[in-house]
Parts: sequence; C-alpha cells; structure tokens
Amino acid sequence: MRVTFLGNFRVSYTSETHHAASLESLGCEVVRLQEGVAHAQVIAKQAQASDLFVWVHTHGWRTRGLIGNVVDDLNNRGIPTLTYHLDLWRGLRRESDILASPYWRLKDFFTVDKLMADWLNDNSDINGHFLPAGVFDQDCYLTAAPSPYANDVIFVGARKYHPEWPWRAELIDWLHTTYRNRFTHIGQGGVKSLRGDELNRVYQRSKVAVGDTL
Repeated sequence: MRVTFLGNFRVSYTSETHHAASLESLGCEVVRLQEGVAHAQVIAKQAQASDLFVWVHTHGWRTRGLIGNVVDDLNNRGIPTLTYHLDLWRGLRRESDILASPYWRLKDFFTVDKLMADWLNDNSDINGHFLPAGVFDQDCYLTAAPSPYANDVIFVGARKYHPEWPWRAELIDWLHTTYRNRFTHIGQGGVKSLRGDELNRVYQRSKVAVGDTL
C-alpha cells in the first residue's frame, strides 16, 4: 500500500512522524511531504499514484497552490483522503477554519474528541470518527538509565497554553504548592522540554504523572 502523507516532518516528535513510522511498520510505503513547502502540484502527482492521502494540518500553515482542488480531485478519483488530529479545533480560535479551509474537504476526520466527530457527522459531509490516542510503540520501553528530572509527582507540558483554556497554569501552581520539592514541572515554564529517550526515562522513574489536555 502506498500512502502520500502531508504534514510536519521537520522534527522527530510530531504525531505525523509517528503515524508515518507506524504505517511503515505495517508494510506501507509512505511518501512524506512537508506542509508549507511541497507545492500542490507535487502533492497531486504523488497522491494520484497512491492508495491513500493523509493530511495532518498545522493551524495557520498554508500549502502553495490549489490544495483544495487536489483534495477534490482525489475524492472524485475514489482515493481515500483522511486526517487524524490529536488536538481540539472546536472551542479554540482555530474553530474559524472549520469548513472554510481546504483541509475540511477531506472525506474522513479521525479525532480524539468525540464531540468533534459527532459535530462533523451532524453538520458536514465529512465522516467523523472518534479514535482515542495511543503512544508510538518504539517510544515505550524499560531502561535502567536514571533521570535527573524524575520526581514523586511530575507534570509534562507547557505552562503557556491556549488562552481559551486558562486552568493549566492554575493546576501547575497547585501542584507546586501542594508537593513542593516532590514535584517537577517539565516543559515551558518549568525545567527544559524533554523528548524521546529523556521523556521515556522521566516517566519511568517518576511515581505519578499528572496530565492536562483540552
């Protein structure tokens, strides 16, 4: 199976990178195209020769050329077009994009937000699918290596978040006050952001990881 994948592949920790690697582990051939760089004509040529087109869109980024026409053409050809997004759209400023951007011409939208899936099914021609998030298997392993950032309680994530969701900072402050030196905030506003092996080790060596998500 050949998959053309449009997304952000500039860093190793995007969901697109993990999704592409997961598809390859299943035996798929994946053509990675960088959003904001690849022209619509290039995307069309690659996608027309594929069995599937996947586009994970970064809000505010633009594809050069008429990407909407490309999606329409693929839909008309019967080539499946889909996305799987791990964050919210409704309730945030990016909600203004919904059904206005060419991104919303994709046939199938997989989301971790069931309300979003239901809304798409009730208000658009897009097939909404609720699909809970998973973790890339190659990032899950045991190791004897220590972590200088591990603690009894940790929070992983940036303090500065969507302005529509102000409660994360309050949660982090409460954890600091409650657990003091037994608590470590990892990410913007705390100690440095951790990725890959460093993040794996801090999760393994800590006792409780508190999360916050929209």
